[in-house]
Amino acid sequence: MVMDLVDEHGNTIDQMLLAIQEGDLEQIQFLEALGIDLTEEQFIHCSVLHEQLHLIAYQVSKGADVDRLIEIANYRDKPVISQWAKCWKSVNALSEKLPPNHNEPKNKKSKI
Repeated sequence: MVMDLVDEHGNTIDQMLLAIQEGDLEQIQFLEALGIDLTEEQFIHCSVLHEQLHLIAYQVSKGADVDRLIEIANYRDKPVISQWAKCWKSVNALSEKLPPNHNEPKNKKSKI
């Protein structure tokens, strides 16, 4: 019984790695619903190795460590991914420094 669960968990991880290689976001979201954490380092390595930038953006939106992502991209000699992550980090840092926007447009209809 326990070995069956261990085997099933291993199979699920293999399915996630394959989905990342293929860029299959739908399958990834299905596996996430089963409890697989896409932000684990092995999955980030796989996304970087296979240059799946859209999945990397998704991983970052899910809370992946951007500094670690930059390290992995540099180690794997993936400058496009490294530059993207540095830009994301810079923009995110800037947006945190900006004051909240209290002047958002209201949905009022003006009379003519």
